[in-house]
Amino acid sequence: MPELWIPSGGTNRKIKELYIPSGGVNRKIKEAYAPSGGVTRKIFSGGVGYSISTSDSTTSDWAGSTFTLNSNASGRMYAFVANGGYYSSAEFSMKIDFDTPILKSDLPGGFLFRLIHGYNKARLASNIAASIHINNDNNNTGNSQSIATKSGPDAGTDQLLSWNIADIASSVTSISRLELRVQADIQSSRDYTGYFEITWNTGCIWLINNWLTSVRSTIQL
Repeated sequence: MPELWIPSGGTNRKIKELYIPSGGVNRKIKEAYAPSGGVTRKIFSGGVGYSISTSDSTTSDWAGSTFTLNSNASGRMYAFVANGGYYSSAEFSMKIDFDTPILKSDLPGGFLFRLIHGYNKARLASNIAASIHINNDNNNTGNSQSIATKSGPDAGTDQLLSWNIADIASSVTSISRLELRVQADIQSSRDYTGYFEITWNTGCIWLINNWLTSVRSTIQL
């Protein structure tokens, strides 16, 4: 991307915002372009606003689930099945809605979504799986990933889920919603509860070009 610099305070600084008079007030230009390499390229973008919403559910009367998402974008997914030999499926959804659709052609290279998290679990009936869905589609990007395995360790820290921009289905031309879906099956024993927990801190969700520290803000492309 070409860049625009101006002298400021004795040094040259890159312009990230630009204003023009409109209707008696100065208004910020959302995008600016300049010729580069024989084509017109974007100098900067004013960013795209986003907001995050969540949901959770279980399938058994003997089970429960909670999805806690704090204002600083830290969070926790938790589900359990009471002791007594019960089974339940648990599902979690984190939806990121953009104020305006992002054209696929405007996306940078690299990562679409990442989540650094820790987990705890006991008596899983299957692997905990995570998938990314675009524009409220029931078909995922074709890259389902495992958070924790049924037979693996009962705890983990600094685990990483990661999807690339290239993982987006080829038929998608723009993104208005990105959704993380997490699914797990839990089986309790006669004497012990089955459960799983996923936690992460602020700045542990990567969205396109940004580590998020708020559930509603703006990302730069």
